[in-house]
Amino acid sequence: MSTSNRPAGRAPRRRGDRLASESSQSAGGGREERRSEYVPPAKKGAHPVVIIGTAVLLLGALVAFLVALSNRPDSPNVVQVETTNEKEYREIQQRTAHSRMLRSEAAKMRGDDDLEAFAIKCEDTLAYVTDTLDMLDKMLEPVREENNGELPPEYHGYQKDYRELQLILEDIVKIKPLFSSERLRAQED
Repeated sequence: MSTSNRPAGRAPRRRGDRLASESSQSAGGGREERRSEYVPPAKKGAHPVVIIGTAVLLLGALVAFLVALSNRPDSPNVVQVETTNEKEYREIQQRTAHSRMLRSEAAKMRGDDDLEAFAIKCEDTLAYVTDTLDMLDKMLEPVREENNGELPPEYHGYQKDYRELQLILEDIVKIKPLFSSERLRAQED
């Protein structure tokens, strides 16, 4: 680039700076078109340090994720403890299943006209579920006494039975009539 082609009073051009009028002149256009529109220089790429740093960080994150994934245990550490109360626990499970059946029977009786039978069924179901909860408490009482009133982690499977029985109890309390069967009998007399 020579300084003789440059108009007076202008700074030297850098590479990439181009005026639209120059491009039209080189393409066959004449000097009659004197409008000069500035065309910005082409964008430069990212600095190599930024590219390398980003690649290293992404690879590091990927490696950390894979290491964490490979060190994860396949299954939780659950210790199955054999109890001498196996027969008693099977009975509690059977009573829990029977409690579910009693709950559904009571729910079906809710719409019947016989309020006394419905109240009696609810009271019987409540008594049965409460007795089953007491049996479960009695079975696990020695373990709780050894561990300051709490079940150790290897006994947490019994929590499922507690939750199910408590849910049945709550359901019966919600549908149970506000009066007892004795009170209904007293009103009839």
